[in-house]
Amino acid sequence: MSGSSNSDSPPPMENGFSTSRSDNNLEDDSASVLINGKIRRYYPPSMSYPDDEAGKPDRKLKLEWIYGYHAKENSSNLFVLSSGEIAYAVASVVVLYKYIRNKDKDRDSVKDKEDTQRLYLGHTEEVTSMALNPTNKSIASAQMAGKENKAHIRVWDCKTLTTLNVIGVGFFDSGILSINFSQQSNGSFLCVMDNAEKHVLSIWDWQKERMVAKTTTSNLAVKAACFYKYNDTILITYGQQHVYFWKLFWDPVRDKEGRIMRDKRSGLFVGDIPNEVCSLAFSAKGDVLTGDSSGTITVWSPDVEYIFSINLDLSETMKNAHKHPVSSLYMLMDNTLMTGGGLEIRAWDSINGYRPANARVLPEATGYVRTIIPQNNTSADGRLYIGTSKGYVLDGSLQDKFRFLIQGHSEEIWAIAPHPNESAFFTTSFDKMKPGCCLSADLKGRQVAAGTQTGNIEILNAHNGMHVASIDVSKYRIDCISFSPDSTMIAVGSHDGLLHILDAQDGGQGYSPSRPLKGHPTFVTHIDWSGDSKYIQSTDGQYNMINWDIEKKLRISDPRVLRDADWHIYSCTTGYPVIGPWTNMENGTQLNAVHRSNYRDFLLTGDSRGRVRLYKYPCAATKPEYRGVKLYSNDVTAANFLYDDMNVITSGGSSPVLALWAVVDAFVSS
Repeated sequence: MSGSSNSDSPPPMENGFSTSRSDNNLEDDSASVLINGKIRRYYPPSMSYPDDEAGKPDRKLKLEWIYGYHAKENSSNLFVLSSGEIAYAVASVVVLYKYIRNKDKDRDSVKDKEDTQRLYLGHTEEVTSMALNPTNKSIASAQMAGKENKAHIRVWDCKTLTTLNVIGVGFFDSGILSINFSQQSNGSFLCVMDNAEKHVLSIWDWQKERMVAKTTTSNLAVKAACFYKYNDTILITYGQQHVYFWKLFWDPVRDKEGRIMRDKRSGLFVGDIPNEVCSLAFSAKGDVLTGDSSGTITVWSPDVEYIFSINLDLSETMKNAHKHPVSSLYMLMDNTLMTGGGLEIRAWDSINGYRPANARVLPEATGYVRTIIPQNNTSADGRLYIGTSKGYVLDGSLQDKFRFLIQGHSEEIWAIAPHPNESAFFTTSFDKMKPGCCLSADLKGRQVAAGTQTGNIEILNAHNGMHVASIDVSKYRIDCISFSPDSTMIAVGSHDGLLHILDAQDGGQGYSPSRPLKGHPTFVTHIDWSGDSKYIQSTDGQYNMINWDIEKKLRISDPRVLRDADWHIYSCTTGYPVIGPWTNMENGTQLNAVHRSNYRDFLLTGDSRGRVRLYKYPCAATKPEYRGVKLYSNDVTAANFLYDDMNVITSGGSSPVLALWAVVDAFVSS
C-alpha cells in the first residue's frame, strides 16, 4: 500500500499535500506531503481506495479506565473521600477509585461486586496539584500550562463531577506548584504557590473567583504552601533551606486587596539548616511539624502572638527519625503521628512527647513512601493507604501486612503489545532490571518478545510470563520489534539503524539472527510485516520509509513495487495511507504512534502534543476530519487497538499510566 522516496525538486504543495504526475512519466502518480520539514513522496495502490475521503469517523473514544498511579514528588496526590473513594490525578484526569473489599471472598453478599472508577475530565493539560476541601464535598485541581491551554485551577463537586468554579486563567503563566484549602473557614479560601522564579503566593476566594492577596516569596525552590490549620490569616511556605510563616492583612469589607507579610521572627532554625523541608502536618495542640531531607522531624510551637519557634524538647525525640528524607507526615485522629521516609513508616505518640510507637519497613520493590493517608478519617482502626515512588498504592496497617491495591509502572511507558485474540495487552517500561523499549506478541498468542536498552531480546511465555530465551542482537538499544504473521521470524530495529531478522528454532524455543540489513541512517522506530511474511516496511527517527524483501534479505529500491502490499498491521508513522494525519500537524509537531484497526476501517494516531485522534482508514486525503481526545501534555508514546477494535489503549505524558478507551458510537451521548 505504500512506499517512499525523497524528492529534491518536489511538486507544488498546497496545505502540505499534493499529487504529482509528470508529462514525461505517466506512471508517476505519487502523492507528496510535508513531514517534519521535509517533503516525502508516496505511491497509492493501483486500485484507488473506495472509502478514502476526509469525513469524520462514526466512532469516538470514551475514557473507561486508568491503569496505575503516579506519586507526584512535589505535591499531594492521594486523598480519601467520605464516599470511600480514593482520589488521585493521572495526566489530565482525576480518578475517583472505589475499591470493593472482600469481593472475591463473599461475592453474593457484596452489593457492588467490581471496583469502579469515576473520572473528572474537566482539564485540558496534566494536573500538577490537588486539594480536598475540608467539607469533603469538593476538590480543587490545578493544571499545567501547555502549548494550547493556560494553567488554571478548577474546583468541582466530588459527587456530581460538576465544575463549580475556574480560577486564575491567564494568571499562572509559569504553572502551579501547590494548592491548599483554608481549614479554619471550612475551605472558603485557596492558597496557591506558582512556579515563577520568585514563587508568587496568592490567596483566592474561590467561590467568587476573586484573588484576595498575593506576594513573592523566595528565589529558592519552594515545595508547597498551606494555611495554618487553626488560623486562616497565617500561611506557611516551605522548601529549599526554609520554612516561612506569613500573615494576611485583609478586611473583606474595606480592602479591595489584602497584603501578605512574612513573619521573620518565626521559622528560625537552630544549628544546621536542612537542605530541604519536605513535608508538613499539624498537631491537635496547634504545633506545626516539618519533615526534612536529613530525616529529622521538627516541632514548631506558637506563642500567644503566633510566633513559631522550635520546641527543642519535642524535636529532640524525632531527630534523625528516618534514614531518608521525610516525604510524608500525617496526624491521625487519635493523635498518632504517621511519618514516611525511604522504605520506612513510623508511628509516634504525640500525647506522650512523640514517643516512638511502631514501625514497618516496606519491601524494596514497592519504592519509597510518598504519601500516607488514613482509610477512614472518622475511625482509629489504623488502616492506611500508602502511595509510593514506584507507582503503587498499598493497603494495610502497621499491625498487618500491606498489600498492593493499585499497581503499575514507575517510569515512562514506550511500548504496548495487544494480545492477538483476547481483550488483554502487554506493556514494558524503563523501570525493570532490564529496561524494556519495545514489545511484540506473536499471532498465536503464545510468546511475547521484549527489546531492551542493552541490545537484548527477551522471549517470554505469554500465558505465565516465564522466560523462554534471551538473544544478544546488538550493542545498541532495541527500538522496535515485530513477530512475522506466521510466527517463524522476529524483525528487530536497533538504535544504530540496522534491521535484524531472527529465525525461530525448535518451535520458538530459540531464535538465531541473520546478517543485519543496512539502509536506515538513524534508529529504526516502526516495523510492519506483509500478510505473507515475505516483506517489511520500516521507518526511522528521520521519518524515512524503507521496503525490504525478507526472503532475499534485500532492500527494495523502487517503492512502487509494494504499493499493493497487504500489510498485516499498519503501525509505521509514514506511508500513503497515513498522509492525511500529517497534513493536520502543526510545524514542529510529529506523529509518534499510528495503529490501524484490525477491521481496517479506522486509524489511530498519537502525536507529540499529547493528542490522540481517530480517523477513517485509509487516510490519504488532505486535512481529513477526525475525532480527538487529549489526555497528555506531551508525547503520546503508544496507541493501539485491542484485538476486537472495541477498545484502545494509550500511554504518554510524564505519568507512567495507561488509559483504556472504549470505541463507541459518535452519535450516542456518553
